Amino acid sequence: MSSEQTLMETVLALLTPQLALLLLLTAAYLLIFCTKDAQTKNHPKAEKAARIGGWLYAVLAATLAIHLF
Repeated sequence: MSSEQTLMETVLALLTPQLALLLLLTAAYLLIFCTKDAQTKNHPKAEKAARIGGWLYAVLAATLAIHLF
């Protein structure tokens, strides 16, 4: 068994529904709390980064959930 095969098996074992939920909760936190905080403090670049990061996490969570189910 090669090390690449072992590495892939290890990575695939980590892809669980719990990880999808964690990614979804992280996305919600970024999209709700971090964007509101950036708006309050008038930091447009931080707000944009929070929105991009939040949607990225949401897409990753959805992709993982579709792959698992």
